[in-house]
Amino acid sequence: MNETPAILPPYERCTDTELPAGFFDPPQRFVDSQNEFRLIPALREAAQTRNPYQILARSAAAFFSAQRPTTGSSPQEDIELGNALADLAVTGRRAYCLFKTPPLNALDDFAAHGEARARHPINLLRFRVATI
Repeated sequence: MNETPAILPPYERCTDTELPAGFFDPPQRFVDSQNEFRLIPALREAAQTRNPYQILARSAAAFFSAQRPTTGSSPQEDIELGNALADLAVTGRRAYCLFKTPPLNALDDFAAHGEARARHPINLLRFRVATI
């Protein structure tokens, strides 16, 4: 057995305070700067559903709140949250695949929204592992 010399990984500047060209800073309202700029809990919770229909329903609720503001709410912040949720709904290969393939029938649509998940799992009907 021949031993090869150690290979050092490339230098990564982890202390950079500016993003490289082509990147932009995320909206401060939607990231936790104290936690490696991860998404805020509301967006992380939505992403964990892994269901674009549910995430878009949350987005629609945010837009509805923007159109009918209540005391103490900010329509502009609701619009920004609605846009963030809408972007999140189609982020990633699986989410986009689920989004671009409409439900086959009303029962599938019902399952997509989570009410009939126990009786009728959405993942078994139209998606193969190879396409996701």
